[in-house]
Amino acid sequence: MTAAIQDALRARAGELLSSGAVTMVIGWGQGRFEHQTTPLFVTTAEQASELVFDQYCVNTLAKYVIREVALAGEGKIAVCVRGCESRAINRMIADNQLNREQVHLIGIPCPGMTSRQGQPLAKCEACTHADPLIYDELLG
Repeated sequence: MTAAIQDALRARAGELLSSGAVTMVIGWGQGRFEHQTTPLFVTTAEQASELVFDQYCVNTLAKYVIREVALAGEGKIAVCVRGCESRAINRMIADNQLNREQVHLIGIPCPGMTSRQGQPLAKCEACTHADPLIYDELLG
C-alpha cells in the first residue's frame, strides 16, 4: 500500500507544483541510510520524484509549516499529513499561528511507522488517529 501512496504522492506533488497551485511541497525524502528518511522540501515538479513514503517516515512535518509559510509570502505550501501532522496543524490554526488558506494538506493514511531495527514505534502503537483529521485531498 505504501508504494501506491508514494506513487500517488509524487504524481500529485508534481501536478500541484507545475500548475502553480503551491510553491513548495513538504514531505519525506530518502535519508543517508537505507532505513531512514528525512524531511524534504520540494519546489519543482521534477523534484517530486524524490518524495518517499514508507514505514520509516518517522519525522513529523508539521513543525516546518509555520517557518515555510512565512518564507513563502503569498505562495501556498503543500504539506503531507498523517493523523499526527493533521492534529498538530489543527492546533496551529486554532492558536492563530497559521491561516488554513496558506496550506494545502495532502492527507495520507498512516499504516504505523517502524524504527531502523524494524520495531513498531511506541508513538504509532498508541496512536488513535492514523488517518488525517483535516486535508484537502486524501491519497490511498
